[in-house]
Amino acid sequence: MTEEISVQTSSGNVFADLGLANPDELLVKAELARQITEIIAKQDMNQADVAELLKIEQPKIFALIRGKLSCSTNNLAYIGRARRPPHKKCTISDYVN
Repeated sequence: MTEEISVQTSSGNVFADLGLANPDELLVKAELARQITEIIAKQDMNQADVAELLKIEQPKIFALIRGKLSCSTNNLAYIGRARRPPHKKCTISDYVN
């Protein structure tokens, strides 16, 4: 016997689909965090090195990597803002003010 599973098409924003408050902001935070985490991984850096480079506490880096998005969008944008021409390979030092 098979049970029928109900499927709903996503709106493109899982946070809106779940009915969470401020879904657009949550989606932006999640994408910024994903991109920052990807850069950290590509640079093969540890959390302590990243925290020192960005001059923020290591637990904030840990939380970011784990998807805890308690920081503001502005803070994530600060971390994720690159000062590089588009043709240059991205390094973590490009993301420091």
